Amino acid sequence: MNSLYEIIENIKNGEKPDYEDLYWAVLALNSLLHFEKESIRSLAEGKILGKKMFFTYDPEYQERESFNRRKKAFAKSPKEWVGWNNDPSNPDYQESRKMFLKMAEVFMKRFEKEQQSTPQGKGEK
Repeated sequence: MNSLYEIIENIKNGEKPDYEDLYWAVLALNSLLHFEKESIRSLAEGKILGKKMFFTYDPEYQERESFNRRKKAFAKSPKEWVGWNNDPSNPDYQESRKMFLKMAEVFMKRFEKEQQSTPQGKGEK
């Protein structure tokens, strides 16, 4: 299997990667997007709450971590980088995903109920 970098470069060169390369590339890129989102969320939280720049809230640290994460991901095959713990064919992964989806559904129902009880335009309870 090609590295994530090779897969992306091959696509840019007009080549058509095989299904497995694309499958794993999508999973790897989805994981990278998740990490980037969490990094940006932490930086925003730190700024909003006035947190001291300590790892999570430090932009320079987050930038280095982001760079290193992408460097590692792009150097490996996407399947290797994603790993067994995040492999959709792993039964434990699927069980964790089911639990997460159930929790998310409960959270969303609670959120929607709170939104319905909130006077429109005030943004408060």
